[in-house]
Amino acid sequence: MSILKPIPIVRKKDAHAPIEAKLAAFNLNKKDLLKALHDGYASGPKSKPFDALKSWEDITLLACLYFWGQVMEHDTLPTR
Repeated sequence: MSILKPIPIVRKKDAHAPIEAKLAAFNLNKKDLLKALHDGYASGPKSKPFDALKSWEDITLLACLYFWGQVMEHDTLPTR
């Protein structure tokens, strides 16, 4: 008997359902978060221009990882 189980394939929308509300609330703070990042950047060496799009993509990815960590910690992943 194998201890490995097949991994179910789920749609991206279904997979993101547990963090969707938190991510939507996070997105409401986009302007303020980007301003804080830009202000922090402005006090640095400015070797490259501030890239708001890349910064937002990076911080959103970090938020997703954080929210998924909460889901995993609370063992609330949806079962199929």
